[in-house]
Amino acid sequence: MAGDWIKVRSDLYRDPKVCVIADLLMAQDSELSNVTRYVTMCDMSVTRNIMRNAVVGALTSVWGVFRHKGERKDENLLVPSISIAVIDDIAELPGFGDAMEQVGWVSQGDEGIVFPRYYATYNVDPDESKRSKAAERQRRYREKNSSKHGDKDTVTSDVTGDVTGDVTVTHREEKRRVENIGGEPPNPLEDFLIQKTGCDISTARVELQKAQAHRGNKPVTKEYLRDKWIPHLDISKPAKSSCASPRSADTRSDEEKAVSAALWRLEDTLKVDAQLPPQVIDRVQSDLARIPKPLPAELAELLEKHPEIKS
Repeated sequence: MAGDWIKVRSDLYRDPKVCVIADLLMAQDSELSNVTRYVTMCDMSVTRNIMRNAVVGALTSVWGVFRHKGERKDENLLVPSISIAVIDDIAELPGFGDAMEQVGWVSQGDEGIVFPRYYATYNVDPDESKRSKAAERQRRYREKNSSKHGDKDTVTSDVTGDVTGDVTVTHREEKRRVENIGGEPPNPLEDFLIQKTGCDISTARVELQKAQAHRGNKPVTKEYLRDKWIPHLDISKPAKSSCASPRSADTRSDEEKAVSAALWRLEDTLKVDAQLPPQVIDRVQSDLARIPKPLPAELAELLEKHPEIKS
C-alpha cells in the first residue's frame, strides 16, 4: 500500500507551467481543439480556469500511473519503451504529452520517456534540514515556555506550602498551560493578515500559504502582503471573520482592475524558464500593453529572462 499514492502540491493549480499547458491546449490550432472541432462540429468553448483544473487532474493521473510503471534513475523517473504519445491516452487529452514536453516536465529518451527530477521535486519528503530546523525551533519554544511556567509554579508552590502546610493544592490552570506548551509559536504574518482583514486564523494560514507559493524562493513580508497580496483579494475589514469582502467594497475603476489582473497573469506566466510558445507570447504582449510605463522592477526582471518577448 505504501506505493499506491503520490504527493501533489496544494498550489499546483497556480504553477506557471500549469498555466502554459492550459494555454497550449486551448490554442485554436492545438490537437485538442482540432479533435473537439472534428467530433462536435464546433469550436471548443471552455474558460482558462476550467482548463487549468483539467490540467491538474490530468497531471495527477499521468504522474500516478507512471510512478508504478516506471523505475528510478537517480532523481529522474524512467518509463522504458514508451513514447510521449501514450501520455495523451492516460490523460485523455490530445496533445497533453507534447504540452508537458514543452514546459520541461517530460522528455523522450533513447530508452523511453523521462520525467526529470521527479523524485527530487514530487515524491520525496521535504528537505531534512528544513524539518530539523523547524523541529529545533519548536523544541526551543517549548523549553522556553516550560521554563517560564516552571519558575512561576515553583514560587506559587513555596507560598502555598507556607500557608497551607500539608494541604495538597491542585492548580486548575495547569492543564491549559501544558496544552499550550506543545503548540506552534504564533506566526507574525498570520497575525498581520488577521489584523488587516479581520479573517480567522485558518483563513489567514491558507492565504499565507498561497502567497508563499506565489513568491517561490522569495520571502513573504508584511510589505508584500499589504501592497500586493491583500489588494488582489479585494479585502476590506469585515464585521464577520472572513477574508472575502463584498464586491461593492471594491472602489477601483474597471481600468485599474484590468491592470491588476494583467500584472497577476504576467507574473505567473513569466516565471517559466523555458521559451514561451507563440500563442502565449501574444497574450503576454497584450497584457503588457495595459501596464503603465515604466514597468514594475519585478516584472522587468522577469522579462529579461524572455528575449523572445518584445516589451
